[in-house]
Amino acid sequence: MPKAMLIQIYKSINRNYHNVKKPKPRRKATKPYTKGQLNKLIDNLCHPLFQENPSFILIDSLLHGLVEQNPPQTVRKFIQYNLPKLIEALKRETQE
Repeated sequence: MPKAMLIQIYKSINRNYHNVKKPKPRRKATKPYTKGQLNKLIDNLCHPLFQENPSFILIDSLLHGLVEQNPPQTVRKFIQYNLPKLIEALKRETQE
């Protein structure tokens, strides 16, 4: 095969290769809220209702557990922060 013909084939292949449109890279999907923002929303929703009904303390803990997705940590935090509130609310309810 003559050298001129090889050069012509190379140029046509090279030209077609560079003219092909490359797909645009996809953007990574971003979550609408961070964990901290979700926890703050849960707190703003549930904490004002703690005085109305003690069951909102359990709902608050359950929702935080769903956000964190770490059952041992959720149980520890419930015992540390919400169990005393729940016991106090139940004491007040039985005294009335």
